[in-house]
Amino acid sequence: MDSDQKTLNMATIGADTLARGARTRITSIQGYGIAASTLTLYDSVKFENGIVYNLAGAGGSVTVTITGA
Repeated sequence: MDSDQKTLNMATIGADTLARGARTRITSIQGYGIAASTLTLYDSVKFENGIVYNLAGAGGSVTVTITGA
């Protein structure tokens, strides 16, 4: 069985960062070491033009599972 699920690791702190430049749907989010941080994802759960994120605060990272074309 082939899956279109992929993961993206978001670890850049304090800047708007392009994580993926294509249509994408987030299916899960997991954070590591970011209890005092704020993650902002621009658009909605279905990102028509890609995902831009801003991880502000303490260090750590976020891994999202995605599907997309």
